[in-house]
Amino acid sequence: MVKNILIILVPEELGLFYGKNIPPMELGILKSYLENNNNNNVSILDLYCDFDVNNIKLEKGNFFLDLLNKEFVIDQLNANSLNEELENNFEPFLNKTDIHKIDAIGISIGSGISFFEIHFAFLLAKYIQLKYDKPIIFGGINLKYIYMFNDLFSELWKSLRKNFTFFIKGPGEVSLAKLLNALGDEDMYEVYKNLEGAIYWEDDKLIANSEAKPTFTLPDFTGLNLISYTTTIDTLNHQNNIKNYFWYPSPFGIKASNRLKATSQNKEDILFLPYVFNFYCPYNCAFCEQSEEIKSKPYSKPAQQVILDIKHLMNTYNSQYFYFFNNTFNYSKQFVIEFCNSVIEQKLEFYWSDCARVNGLSKELLELMYRAGCRKLIFGFETGSFKLLKYINKQINIDDLVCVLNWCKEIGIAADLEVIVGFPYEFEDEFYDTYNFLEKNKNIINIFHLNRYFVVPNTLMWVYPQKYKIDLKIVTSYDEILDRNRQVILNNLNHNWVNDDGQNNFHIYSFDETQGRNYEDISIQTRKKYQKLKNLQISFPLFKEAVSNYSL
Repeated sequence: MVKNILIILVPEELGLFYGKNIPPMELGILKSYLENNNNNNVSILDLYCDFDVNNIKLEKGNFFLDLLNKEFVIDQLNANSLNEELENNFEPFLNKTDIHKIDAIGISIGSGISFFEIHFAFLLAKYIQLKYDKPIIFGGINLKYIYMFNDLFSELWKSLRKNFTFFIKGPGEVSLAKLLNALGDEDMYEVYKNLEGAIYWEDDKLIANSEAKPTFTLPDFTGLNLISYTTTIDTLNHQNNIKNYFWYPSPFGIKASNRLKATSQNKEDILFLPYVFNFYCPYNCAFCEQSEEIKSKPYSKPAQQVILDIKHLMNTYNSQYFYFFNNTFNYSKQFVIEFCNSVIEQKLEFYWSDCARVNGLSKELLELMYRAGCRKLIFGFETGSFKLLKYINKQINIDDLVCVLNWCKEIGIAADLEVIVGFPYEFEDEFYDTYNFLEKNKNIINIFHLNRYFVVPNTLMWVYPQKYKIDLKIVTSYDEILDRNRQVILNNLNHNWVNDDGQNNFHIYSFDETQGRNYEDISIQTRKKYQKLKNLQISFPLFKEAVSNYSL
């Protein structure tokens, strides 16, 4: 068994350009679980705190821009000896930690579906391996992504196989603890191959075990430089704080905090805390990852334990602001009532946002949630087309949604909507069903979050394409993804967001319609629809106000 563990989170790409206003929950969960359940001493390190975005220079040969050069990354991974380039760029991130006293290192390769993060993580690990010769275990959402599309990224996996052994996808705290206990034992690799979420090679085939279920571990952020995540609030204007940090889109909230920090005398720096207490969705939307055939049932921490956790976090970090990251806050009406009544009876004062479903919500329930601190809810709307709602098995009623939006507006809860453009068989009529709904209801919708549809592996639409009348096809390559990533970073460095077309690194599989359009025509049409919705998005009253007050 190893005792002293270092868990590293690589810099998040979006955080580098827009800022980061919550501590990383994954680091807090791993530290808490390993220390309380496995008797490890755990140090946690978020490299975002020490990364200066000015290190990424617009010049040929810049190391951090070269992280988006496949040949550069593969060559570095295949190197047999330490080189000056790795030393100069990675040692500054580690020089505050005595690596020699560490027994094993976990590296989260990030969660932003970003190859800046992915390649950064693997080259950092290569450097640690060459200089310090420590066992390294990888995790993070990005790991799940590159496994999901491992055929496309086969060159990367080939180099990873030569260099590293341990990869755990999905919730990793339980499997990581078991692996740490086996490190150095004769049967270490056999133990590893039986762990939930383990990725390994068998007969030259890359395979992965089923993922572990998440634990209800209360995060512990001890050891992080928490000042890096603080938000500056106005001590004399509570409602403005709610608007800035719950209602505005997140980049504008960070802008508001920076302005208050620089100008206001009536200010206080506080943490907005991430917390999750239920997992898995009770619904089965065909486009969503949680529509997998082998589907886990939703489960939740008991309401009274959630209350105890929140009280602990409030006292430990001196904060009354929370971002909940649950699948569906209101999947259990009984939980909602018990939770809210307990908050009210105990006279607890804290404020929060979360995701929710329209189904089963009443005005009385929303009023209760408001009294218990709810200030924003995010609803999955996706499309205003009745035809497409049935096609994707969304199971919401548009009239019910309008009622809920009106109630939220009246009560004081901001209501955001998730919107997806580019579904199969979304023709002009279906698109304008969505567009017109958003336009008509812009005064009761806080903002909407715009996404382009992509086919996610293992969803119902991926497993049964014939049922959804689509033919799947791969529409990009590793090199093309890296080129697009590089352009996104250059646009961010130049503050140029004009060319955003909604595509991201998940757009690997697309489709032809078996009874309609081909991929190329769909893509051209979807780009135009996306831009129309972007223009509508910035016309929403709160969005316009945010831009006016805190222009990016």
